[in-house]
Order: sequence, then structure tokens, then C-alpha cells
Amino acid sequence: MSKTMSENRESLELNGVTFYFVRNENYYMAKICNDIDIEAGIEEVTFEFDKIGNYELMDNKKVFPEVKTLNIKKWGRNLRIPNSMFPNVTKVVVDKYCSCYKSGRMLVNDKGVLQNTFHPDSEAIDLKGVSDIDNNSFAGCQATKFINSGSVKQCRNQAFRDSAIEKMPVPAGGALIIGSVIVNVDKDAADIVMPDTRRAILTIMEGLNYGKIQSITFNKIQSFVNIQKHIPKRIKIILKETGFIGYDMIDFLTQSKASCLELCDENPYYKTIDGALFTKDGTVLIKYPYSRTGHYDIPEGTITIASMAFQNCELSSVTIPSSMRQILPKAFADCNKLSTVEIRDGIKNLGIGRSTLLFYNCDNLKHIEIPSSVQMIAEQAFDGCNLESVKFNEGLLQIMNNAFTSSLLTGDIVLPSTLDYIGGSNFQSAKQITVLGDKIPFGLISAVTATYEQTNKSKYIKLQCPNKTLFLPRYIDVTAEWLDSNLSIPSFREECENSLYAYGALADIKQETAIATYKENPSSDLRTYLRRVSKNIVNGYIRDHNETELIEFIKLGLMTKKAMQDALQSARENCMPTVEAYLLKAVNYPPLARAEVGASGLRPSFFLLILHRQAPVFHRLSSIYR
Repeated sequence: MSKTMSENRESLELNGVTFYFVRNENYYMAKICNDIDIEAGIEEVTFEFDKIGNYELMDNKKVFPEVKTLNIKKWGRNLRIPNSMFPNVTKVVVDKYCSCYKSGRMLVNDKGVLQNTFHPDSEAIDLKGVSDIDNNSFAGCQATKFINSGSVKQCRNQAFRDSAIEKMPVPAGGALIIGSVIVNVDKDAADIVMPDTRRAILTIMEGLNYGKIQSITFNKIQSFVNIQKHIPKRIKIILKETGFIGYDMIDFLTQSKASCLELCDENPYYKTIDGALFTKDGTVLIKYPYSRTGHYDIPEGTITIASMAFQNCELSSVTIPSSMRQILPKAFADCNKLSTVEIRDGIKNLGIGRSTLLFYNCDNLKHIEIPSSVQMIAEQAFDGCNLESVKFNEGLLQIMNNAFTSSLLTGDIVLPSTLDYIGGSNFQSAKQITVLGDKIPFGLISAVTATYEQTNKSKYIKLQCPNKTLFLPRYIDVTAEWLDSNLSIPSFREECENSLYAYGALADIKQETAIATYKENPSSDLRTYLRRVSKNIVNGYIRDHNETELIEFIKLGLMTKKAMQDALQSARENCMPTVEAYLLKAVNYPPLARAEVGASGLRPSFFLLILHRQAPVFHRLSSIYR
């Protein structure tokens, strides 16, 4: 059935049709058909996908006008053929075992992509079920009318190449609309007007040349889908809609790249102020133009910022006025260039409900100040931001869950005395929390503790309370709720202020927290614990080659002479000369323990010890660096 045509080319003959193919060794010896011959009188062509897996014939110039039917058999998927090859096809029959194409008048795949029309005449084309019109799908087609085109969401820029539609004239100062698709516009006009119709215009052809157009006026358009993505930034959108603007139009405005919006004065519901869409009374900001740059002062008198009003906006800074009372979800989401937000006193709540995502993914927003009027910051208000610092003012009562998730708040977070509650996962990167009030806000432990993976930068967090400093393991082995409840009890805090390290989930976390606590408040219990685990601590520092922290630990004078001798040997084996020098000094002249201080309360001067025994010390140090 097959024979070799050349070294790389083979053929397969089926019912008067010869398919020429090559093997692609990169894809498990896949067969790719790139040429075809059909005997005279053949009206039906069958594509057997179990015999040849790919048909790439788009560049083939052969024409077979006698063929009326195409059969697609078994698992067919990759069938790429030009309309010109089979100009008179009237039927496409798909095998029941093939789920990737649909039977019908045209070649449409399972995704609703129209690949071929095969229309030789001018009859109207039924696009029922078609969602995407592919490149070259109308090549050679004489039809100029669509029916049932309401499902079309996308039209490729070369869809109508070499078709009758491509040659149709465009109305002066307007657009050529076929069915529900805008296929061309008057490129020579400065301003164009879309037809006055209640029919939904659902899509516009990709890559449309807008020529000299500066503005597009839409008259009484009921629905907008996928137009906005293709209108250039320089073009002004003018809405002559005199009725209520529904969800589809709001979505259109939300996604539009236009730099300016304009609405007719006759509209009783809405108006535009400096290119932004507001309710008629000016209290609700519905949509700000996508491509505006620079700074924007939201007008005083604005009470509400609608959902997604600034989404994807290219502004660098914005001022929220004192008249503002609520900001709805995703108002500033994905504003990647937004770096400065000034919130003036007035608004009480930043966001409402759950998943507000007010400033979601504002990558350049590094600092924010919360005014004293704000009482509550809603869930996920600043989620996804790269905040490096935040300033809270007195008056704040609640910070809800995940309000600052993913932020880079590694510095000192100062919490006002009015704060009563903090939700979980807010300050997991912070190194220090300063509490100004005489109480620890409930939920603080949930807010600052993290998973083990998040402890690679810091094993503990410093809680600076009035007249007291606590060190809390960042990863704990008790529930955050239990620890939150107990830390709210003054007697518990006082009793456990030096032993919070014990709640660390892992040994290294306990040890790092204990060391930090001991440096602040060197109690006898902490000293006993650290002396007991000193060997493990030293081994960990040596393993990580952390010379700085190891030297700091040696200076605490908590190691026994035997432990220091062992550590000295390990430091030599791991090529840590600075640590070796410190250990050598400590082994020969260990510092006096705090418990060994004389009755006078004074320790002998370390420099006197050096001077007393300087000769052997200098001898040993010189041998290290020789």
C-alpha cells in the first residue's frame, strides 16, 4: 500500500486519493502529509488519522473542484487545508470516534474554531456554535452575510483575506459590520460613528488598521465583548448611550485601553468628569481610563470607588479625597505602575466583606500610610503588593485576615494602642512588632507566625511591648489561638516572657529564639538551657558556615571548656580561621560567668586578663595566621 518516493518522502493511496507524507523523527516517527493527488471523478476524500496523524496542506496550491464531501476518521485533530483546495465542498462528515471536529457545512473544530468555510457562492453563512474565526478561513469565499454570529468572541486578523468581505466598501465615517463582527473601519476619518443599533456587537477583528481615527462613538450599543482589547490607547471612546449602562458595558469600560471616555449630556444616569465615568451625581467613580498616566486627584465629593474602577490602570499616583466612604473590591487591582497612594482622613473602612483585593498586585506600591479615620482594613486589601513599610495611626481597630499577605514588611511594624484584633497571615516577614498599647491585640500570634519554609530569613520575631520585650518563635508547635488567648493574660506574659522559646516547633527555632531572649534578659533558666544545647548550636553554625553568629554565641560565655575544644577542632576542619581564633582565646582564657561575679558586682577587666597573659595569646594567634 505504501512505497518510498524518495529518501524522506512516502505515499499512501486510499480510494483514488494519494497522500504524500514525511516522517518526523522528533515526534515518535509522526507522519506529516504535505501533498495530495486525487484521481478524476473522485467526489469524496477521507482523512484517516490512524494512518497519517497530521495534514499540513495550507501552502499547497492544488485545486480539486470535483470533491463535494470530506470524511474525517478516527481521532482526527491536525487537519490544515486551504479553502482553495476544495472550493466546492458542501459537507463535512466526522466519524463517531473523532471528537475534535464537528460535522456540518464547514470545518469547525471542537473548540468552536472555524478553520474552513468552503463557500463558493454568496449564500449567507451560518456561524452557529462558532466562537473563533481563524486566519484564512474565508479565503475565496463569496458570501458577504452572516447569520447566528452571536457566539463569535474572536476574529483573527487574516480571517477574510482573499474573500468577498475583504473587498466590500466601508461606510464613510463608520464601520463595516458583518453579522456581529466589525471587520473594517474608515481609516481616513478622524472620528467614526458605530451604527445606531440595539444589536450586540460582540467582537472586532484583531489587528484592524485604525489609520487616522482619533475617536469612536458608540450609539445605543447593548453589549460589548472583546472589543476593548483591540482599540488603541490613543483613541477616545464616546458613548451616546441614553439609557442605563449594564454589566457588559461596564466590563467593556473596565477592560478598555482607551485614554478618555466621554458620555452624552442627555444620559440621566451617568456623566464623565475629565475622561472618567461617574454616576450622574458625581458620587460614584465607575471607571477611570485605562491608559492615563501620571497623577490623579479623585474629585472631592466622590463617596464610592466602584469595583475594578482603576483595574489595570497605568497611573503612577492617586489621591483619595476626604469625602470617600467606601472602596469596593479590586478597585486598584493590577495597577503595576502605581507607586504612591495618599488616603486622606475621612474613610472608615478600607474595603468591605471578603476577598476585597483593593490593591492586588500593585507591584510598585512600596509604602502606605493608613489615616487615623480608618477603623478597619478588610481581608486581602493589600494582598500581592510589595509593600516594604506601612504606617498605622491611632484609631485603627481591626486588621482582617491576609490584609498584607505577600508584602515585604521585614522591618518594624508599629501597632497603635487602639488596635483590638489582627487576622492571620499579615506580618509573617516582619522582624519586629512594636505594640504601643498596654495590651497585645488578639490574633497577633496568628498574624506573625509562619510555616517552616518562611523561617529561612528569621527564626523568631521581636515583640516590643511597653516596658517589656518578648521573643516569639516564628514557627510554633501550639495553636496560635491558644497562645493568643494566654498572652492576653498579664500573669502569663510575665511568667513566660523568658520561656516563649519553648513553643518553637523545631530545635533550631527554639535555640535561636532562646539566644535572642538571653541577650535581652540573661536569666539563669535560659543560661542552663543554652549551656545544655550549646554543642548542637555550635555544630549548626559550623555546618552553615555562619561565622558571625557563631562568634556572637562564643562571646556569651555559655560553652564549657570541653565544648569549646570540640568546636575548635571542627572550626579547623571546616577552614574557619576567625572562629578558630576566638575559640582559641576562649579555651585558654574563658570569660567569667555572670554567676561568678564577685561580691562587689564587678567583673575583672577583660583587657587586664589580656595584658596579664598576652605572650601566650599572641603566640597562638600568630600561629593561626602564619
